[in-house]
Amino acid sequence: MDYFDSDFKKIIACPMCNENKTDFLYEISTGGSDDFEGRWFDRTVKAIRCKSCGFVFSDEILNDSGKNKFWKNYSSRCHEHDTEAIQKRNKMYQIEYDFISQFLRNKPPRILDVGCGEGGFLDCFVGARCTGVELGEEAANKASLKYKVYQGEFPTIDFKEKFDLVIFRGTLQYFDEPQKYLMKADEVLADGGLLYITSTPNADGFCAKLFKEYFSFAVCAVAGNGFSPYVLNNFFLGLNYELCAEKYFYENTPYCNVEEDIKKIAMAIEKRERGEEIKFCSPAFWGNMMSLVYRKKC
Repeated sequence: MDYFDSDFKKIIACPMCNENKTDFLYEISTGGSDDFEGRWFDRTVKAIRCKSCGFVFSDEILNDSGKNKFWKNYSSRCHEHDTEAIQKRNKMYQIEYDFISQFLRNKPPRILDVGCGEGGFLDCFVGARCTGVELGEEAANKASLKYKVYQGEFPTIDFKEKFDLVIFRGTLQYFDEPQKYLMKADEVLADGGLLYITSTPNADGFCAKLFKEYFSFAVCAVAGNGFSPYVLNNFFLGLNYELCAEKYFYENTPYCNVEEDIKKIAMAIEKRERGEEIKFCSPAFWGNMMSLVYRKKC
């Protein structure tokens, strides 16, 4: 798939607070390597941090035409051929389901998964009333064989019901207007309902700050958003939500290798102390990925 200048758009102001005073963090080229998720084309962008709210974002991202190209057949292109990756993802689904299930009150719960893919995470919620939203045509078609699925951009969809749980699993970093997505989630969430943000890169995590553009989930032209607990807490507490739980899965995940991961971290620290550039990808580590549960107050 070829990408052109017309498939990208510049981001001038912070997508979360609309301020335009920023600090430069790093430059990153999206393409030419399998070390980073989403690197299937060549595009160099700058990752910057908003001085006002702390949100990290890319100064250039895929626009509507670019997103349609990227996500159209993402499922078969990236998810179906790696058996080991599928097994690890399924284990993470169960870990993250076990965590959120303890907070659910209503039986059966009405669940909305934004960016549901093929519906793999929804499969964990046996007996629930499950609905999905998916941008990619291929994944949406597969998920719709099991669940009610809306294909398209979440903020533009007209839902006829409220939900007890809205999920953003591994998706929040990809939305080009993230505040609209979060406000839409608030709109469709019932009073007392839960918002679950999980498998989301933590832009304030130790590895994100140490490895910068070599962080496994660095902000780039595809994943243009760098959220942190600080940014999300400020946003949702201002909307009358309460933070129910904050979790950083690592040691019990299939991606963990504590001794080898610590060795890579130590090597990176030594390089930084010597003033050398770190040119290898960050390992799985504490704080890389965050899981936050918010409850909407009645």
